[in-house]
Amino acid sequence: MKTKMIILSLLVIAVVTAMTNTYGQQAGMRQAKEIMEGIKNTSEVSYNYTLNIRYPNGQKLRVSGSTYVNNKEKLLLNDNDAFTMFYTGHWFYKADHKARTVSIVDLDKEMDANNKKSIEKDLFENRVVMEFIDSILMKYGTLQSYERQQDSIKIEITFPIELIRGISLVYDAKNKELARYQLSTFMPTDETDNGLEGISQTMMCSGFKKGSAGKQYRLDSYFTIDHGNVVLKKYVKYRITN
Repeated sequence: MKTKMIILSLLVIAVVTAMTNTYGQQAGMRQAKEIMEGIKNTSEVSYNYTLNIRYPNGQKLRVSGSTYVNNKEKLLLNDNDAFTMFYTGHWFYKADHKARTVSIVDLDKEMDANNKKSIEKDLFENRVVMEFIDSILMKYGTLQSYERQQDSIKIEITFPIELIRGISLVYDAKNKELARYQLSTFMPTDETDNGLEGISQTMMCSGFKKGSAGKQYRLDSYFTIDHGNVVLKKYVKYRITN
């Protein structure tokens, strides 16, 4: 799920600020754990993003949107040019803006409880994040550059693995917040005489804000249930599908 990848990369990215130089590698790992604890204690975050995708045939796709995550309430909203997705822990809502359709799932009725619990741990309890840090970031990440100007820290990290190509970020050390970051990935699809072909993706995020930034994120602004029937409150001309 792209949304899951966005959240995963968002939470993981701040950890690399600990990797400031070769001498400080061990100290950096200790600091990374401290930063991770700070991330886990941030129950709400919102940010804007642009995703650029390039396919092996040269086709390009660009998607821009915003994400809001509330770990305590188990809320996740991903709103972009292609779709709007809202997860509440009880309901899953997705509006496909190209097909002009809306899908709504009652998770309590339609999803296995154990599967639902596992997904929510991945999304809201940082389980996948911690595994990623231990198995990839700290083992394979190579610091390419580090620059600090007053309270602004700029870092670039590369990886010798196919899926993740590199990470670059700007970190506000004074406020202990991300200012922006970029994550580059590559998914191989075929091996040719000229080497591997695949799908390249670059995710650029900015505008990070703790909390809801004064906005209200309510599912009933998208739809309500009236006597067992779905009533759309947004995208009212879209077709409802199962």
